[in-house]
Amino acid sequence: MLLDLLRRFVFFDDETVVWSKYYAPHPALAVETSDRLFNVRVVPDLLRVGAAPWVEALVVAIREDQEVEGPAPQDVFLLRTDGEALHLRDPGTVAALGALVVTGDLDPVAYAEVLASCQWPGGWFKQVVTDPAAWRGEYPPEADLPQVEAPQVRDTDDATQLTFFASRQTTEVVGGRPVLDVSRWTVRIPKAPHGAPAAWDCAAVADAVPLAPPW
Repeated sequence: MLLDLLRRFVFFDDETVVWSKYYAPHPALAVETSDRLFNVRVVPDLLRVGAAPWVEALVVAIREDQEVEGPAPQDVFLLRTDGEALHLRDPGTVAALGALVVTGDLDPVAYAEVLASCQWPGGWFKQVVTDPAAWRGEYPPEADLPQVEAPQVRDTDDATQLTFFASRQTTEVVGGRPVLDVSRWTVRIPKAPHGAPAAWDCAAVADAVPLAPPW
């Protein structure tokens, strides 16, 4: 299963497997191809969506052949109980997933987390702000963080609208000081036709807010 996901969604057309090894008891796979190295594993609690009854598993594939500033490139897959596999780095796939918010099969905050985690590149640690006070308390009081709000859902006759704030931590290229980016997301999910995809906008609220001296 894990290798099939790489072949279907990640491999280049001419990329071939040189070596692979499965690990137990938790499903995991190390893969060396003609071009790259991957570590693939099942991570049940990676995202809130993993708790949905129609989700069989969440799988992450991480590149291990690159030295990069920040997290290694990765792909996240959602495996449904009906056998369908979804590549959450693909915008069209994530847009189609939004239709489940309208039907009540997907929690809006879980969908917000998929967007922030898989459709907002970069960052060491990304999160949806669900409790503004608790979120603010995670960072030094000297940090000049913007005002944020908890996620809001509004239903109209023709769409479900979701707004939320998200943050991602990264580091400055020079000096390595931790900094935080904050964004405001606006999501619109049409109610008709049935299964219509979501559309979203991600607007920067704050960029590179220092989390350590000098402030």
